[in-house]
Amino acid sequence: MADNRIKDGDFTAASAVGSITPSYPIEGDTSAVFYSQDFVVDAQHYSRLALDTAHGTISGAYLVDESAPREVGGGIVRFTRTYATIPGDRNEYETYGYTVPGIGYDDPLSFREWVVSASTAAGSTTLTLDNAPHSFSTGDWVSIDYWVYDSGTGLFFLRQSSRDINSTTSSTIVVDEITDTYSIARWNSVYLALVDRPPFQKTVMSTVAYKYYLPGVTVGISTPADIPVLTPTLIVSSDGVVVDTYTGTTTPSISDYRTAVSGADTIVVEPSTLRRFRGNIWERATRYITAI
Repeated sequence: MADNRIKDGDFTAASAVGSITPSYPIEGDTSAVFYSQDFVVDAQHYSRLALDTAHGTISGAYLVDESAPREVGGGIVRFTRTYATIPGDRNEYETYGYTVPGIGYDDPLSFREWVVSASTAAGSTTLTLDNAPHSFSTGDWVSIDYWVYDSGTGLFFLRQSSRDINSTTSSTIVVDEITDTYSIARWNSVYLALVDRPPFQKTVMSTVAYKYYLPGVTVGISTPADIPVLTPTLIVSSDGVVVDTYTGTTTPSISDYRTAVSGADTIVVEPSTLRRFRGNIWERATRYITAI
């Protein structure tokens, strides 16, 4: 059926009819706007407008779609052009099944340091170590060796006590007070006493960060191939194999991992997903969690 609003005239160039209709494709995000408007033209002079063409009057809006032309009578066709702004960055939040990496120790004794002196006060024992700065951190679970003397037999015995480290300085560690039924004759050494932890599944809260790009318009992006895809940091063993457990010789190491956890660092947990949003506007989604 002919459109009665079409009157005689020059239709060799596309002419806008009706008003511009805005819509918002992302709930709660007003930075992303689609602008649609109908146009008419003589069928013989119809040609599609190139994607990414900037809108004539709306700043920051680019052509992302043009519908197929439909005849309205008298050799005239009508079609709809849709322009879009490039959405701003945004975050969404959802739960995620995360595989918490394992912890393993190639040789706990390789983390051993010798005790130079010790003192006990106010329920704590402070051990001064021979290495400064030492390799231990607050929260490490350590074994502490010391010699005791049994006056009844005249014999010395090597004893062991395990503790969490409560605090550290560059040359000392502080643990809950260490006492013994025998007299402590000499302090020996401190070494990591952590038990290996296999990887395990845990449901955590994740942040999905969305970022948008229009190649040729976004600075530094000429083609979709220029859009950076973020990936998780792999755990690599000393012989170059990707593994799922941190040790003292992996890259990153246990120490790096513990630093990330204590600092509540944000980490990427799966590679970014890249998809076409509309027209030539691309959407990158990257999932993050807080290191645990």
